[in-house]
Amino acid sequence: MTVKIYYIDPYLTEFRATVKKQFNEGNRWIVRLDQTCFYPEGGGQPADRGWLNGIVVDDVQEKNGNVYHYINRRIEQQEVDGKLDFPRRYQFMQQHTGQHLISSAFMSKGDYPTISVHLGDDYTSVEIDNSEILENVLTAVEAQVNEYIQANLAVSSYWVDRENLKKVPLRRPTKREKDIRVVEINGIDYSACGGTHVSRTGEVGLVKYVAIEKIRGRLRVLWKMGQRAITDYAIKSKTLTDLSKQFTSDIEEIPAAVFSLKQKLTDQISETKKYQTELVKLKAEKLFQDAEQPSKVKYVNYKFENQDNNYLKFLMEELLSKGHCVVLLTNEVKQKANWYAGVSEDLSIDLGNILPRILKIAGGKGGGRTKFWQGAVPNTTNIEDFLKYFIESIESSLSHDQ
Repeated sequence: MTVKIYYIDPYLTEFRATVKKQFNEGNRWIVRLDQTCFYPEGGGQPADRGWLNGIVVDDVQEKNGNVYHYINRRIEQQEVDGKLDFPRRYQFMQQHTGQHLISSAFMSKGDYPTISVHLGDDYTSVEIDNSEILENVLTAVEAQVNEYIQANLAVSSYWVDRENLKKVPLRRPTKREKDIRVVEINGIDYSACGGTHVSRTGEVGLVKYVAIEKIRGRLRVLWKMGQRAITDYAIKSKTLTDLSKQFTSDIEEIPAAVFSLKQKLTDQISETKKYQTELVKLKAEKLFQDAEQPSKVKYVNYKFENQDNNYLKFLMEELLSKGHCVVLLTNEVKQKANWYAGVSEDLSIDLGNILPRILKIAGGKGGGRTKFWQGAVPNTTNIEDFLKYFIESIESSLSHDQ
């Protein structure tokens, strides 16, 4: 079995070891040493990163008590010098200890047992076995955790067997039968845990609740810790300061100012939509009056440039509602032409029988239902062919119906 130096001294960053075994899987080499400082992935804590004889270690896994290091080439020497990416490891030490404090506070402030945890590169998540939680409970949990941090409580670890485990008031039962490692935080929390931790809670620095997610009928609470929490605070503080200047109001007044602005925008958007509706109706009436009518059916054919697609769809609906008309609207955007084709409900024309054939000839793509299709042609030259074939096909279809 590999000697796990990270349990003896989690602050040790460099070590010397002997290669016991190495083999390759695909384009990766896997190395087992007689001892290691590299923590393998487990218990929600990511694997350490670092170097063996200057070769990057990008993953570490444990199997049957042995620790395996993943690298991209073979180690030629029998003896290796290992070096951890310790700033990264230390962040996870802070997070892991902070997570224990959070889970303990969740239990002390109510019955909120931890189901799973994940120590991420951006935040720490703690999933609790509850579907709802009040905001004031989260605030109380956060305050309790930061009190623990300020108290600078000692963090220790020790090994017990199943019999002696009965004397330890674990926060959460463990299924392990032997080699049980307990992490204790000065009498306030006892957890069966194989992770790396700081030696005192003060090293966690600061813990801040940032978000909550619902997942599988439970809650996942996201936290920032240590330098991450400080950086997060700095970003949010600057954002609020900038907003305060923009709104010319105190920071405490920003929510009310934002709500007021949002309400004004909502009212303006509603008013704008009314005017847009009237403009569309006027445009539709003008196009309908100017449309060619070689037979009993009017042909509305109009070209737009860089027009809003929603506007065109609304215009199409307004035109078709007038009855006895065929409408083709095109919109040229950056050398590409979007098109919208429709026939009014009172005409016995199925565009599904016409447009697929035209697209094969003129190029482009499109789709739709019986009375309305939309699509695009790759360039503005193709749209002229498309228009020509479309009108000819409609005329042919109408003549067959007469």
